Amino acid sequence: MIDIYEFDTKTESWKPYLTDDLQFEFVMMNPYYIQQMKMLSPSKPTYHISFRAPDKFGVFKFIVDYKRLGYSYLDVSTKVPLRPFNHNEYERFLPTAYPYYVSVFAILTAFVMFSLVFVYGRNK
Repeated sequence: MIDIYEFDTKTESWKPYLTDDLQFEFVMMNPYYIQQMKMLSPSKPTYHISFRAPDKFGVFKFIVDYKRLGYSYLDVSTKVPLRPFNHNEYERFLPTAYPYYVSVFAILTAFVMFSLVFVYGRNK
């Protein structure tokens, strides 16, 4: 999340800056994500984005680089280390992998049945 204000010279106060073209980048060497940020509400200057980080080790940067004519340059970046889960941090049995589990047991059963027929079957 990021809060952006602009100074209003008429009222001599800060007010929320409203825009719909603020972009966010998630970068390692090349950008992994470049997405539009969304405003939480028009009364607050808070912009947010939700995304899923890639399954890769590294140090990434969150970057907001905003340039508009008549406004000062906005360049915000934050470095974050990222590591994927270890092999023992995942669930043991994934519900989406049940077709694979069933296919393994089906092949094992077929192999045992074929072996029994091959070994004990009568040859005429």
